[in-house]
Amino acid sequence: MNNLILQNEKTVFSTERVETRTLVTSREFESYTRPGGKPVVIRGWMDNWRALSIWNFQFFKTRYGDDQLKIEYGVKKHKSVLATNMTDYLDYITSFEKNSTLHRLQQQLGTTAPFYCTSYKPFADHPELWSDFHIPPFVADWWPLLDDSFTKNHFPFNQGWVLISGEGAVSSIHVDSHHTITWLAQIQGKKACYLFAPEDSEAVYDGDVDPIHPDIEKHPRILEAKCHFCILHPGDMLFLPPDWWHHVVSLVNSITISCNFVNHTNFGLYIRAAYGSQLPDYLAMLPSKPLAKPEITASGEVEPLSTPMRPIQDHT
Repeated sequence: MNNLILQNEKTVFSTERVETRTLVTSREFESYTRPGGKPVVIRGWMDNWRALSIWNFQFFKTRYGDDQLKIEYGVKKHKSVLATNMTDYLDYITSFEKNSTLHRLQQQLGTTAPFYCTSYKPFADHPELWSDFHIPPFVADWWPLLDDSFTKNHFPFNQGWVLISGEGAVSSIHVDSHHTITWLAQIQGKKACYLFAPEDSEAVYDGDVDPIHPDIEKHPRILEAKCHFCILHPGDMLFLPPDWWHHVVSLVNSITISCNFVNHTNFGLYIRAAYGSQLPDYLAMLPSKPLAKPEITASGEVEPLSTPMRPIQDHT
């Protein structure tokens, strides 16, 4: 354990560096990512990803420049959203002259924090992007085992985000919904990740605090929290157990893939959160006989279950 002095010089957190691994068994990986586990950075499993070699700002500008984006600005509880397109957003990130359309808009709005696109989910419209990366074999991801009608009900337009951010952009402290396990794969650039365990929820005021520039008089308990810290470089994958708070800062212009998944360690928590009071109705709709074990094809892909899981259609 060591102390990490954050950007506010008056604040010193008790910190722990996130462990970095290269080789990990499925059982070891489960011990990190199950509820009650700790974050882990896995290095070396992205080396043969096409995304790592071809995904850059010019790649997205050339191929997907007309894609419509939503970008955010402002503090957490008062965020505003603007509409733009991929070309204008990438010009904003990469322009050295700072004279792009979005730079001028930023000046008019009087905001100093960079605009950040956190909601780009391209995989439904551009499924070819899926072939540019793959999940490591030690990750037990149940999404491929579930019927599309189930997954699309809770994660419309397919799972997964591509996070494209400029230097200084911040994804404010939050937890991902429904007790899912989170992974971030760094493609371009570097990001600093400030992570807090679920048991520190009160100390981080349920996310109502800036962990880098805290107001100690208003939020004195933040000093009781332990900050788990890492810097992601290209080729690094960060895995977070359910309900971990994460605050992420882009140290330079960055591209990151972000996905959530469920498996046998957290599916019970997930399904309760997803269906709530409708869970008994959902369970009553399941087939009385056990579902057949999914088949693994010669290429290693998982065949979908033959009996679909049917979610409550009115639930969002």
